[in-house]
Amino acid sequence: MRRPPTRSPEPICSINTTVFLSILLALLFRMMPTARHSYRTIDVDRAGVRHPAPIPGALRDDATVVAIKRDSKVFLGLDEVRLDN
Repeated sequence: MRRPPTRSPEPICSINTTVFLSILLALLFRMMPTARHSYRTIDVDRAGVRHPAPIPGALRDDATVVAIKRDSKVFLGLDEVRLDN
């Protein structure tokens, strides 16, 4: 008659945390340069303000960005807007 296998209280395997962390850091450093340049930007000159007025209730997340480039292209956020006369 066969005896059922007994489980020992010892762990079956152990993860080498040094190797795991070194691989994790290598992947992190590999992905960081690509994540930094993954968004679209538009080069514009910012307008200067001589007497700025604080707006205490305004949130930066709710702001709408309108940009006008030197070649008269108008952007609403990151999307170009065509202005018809």
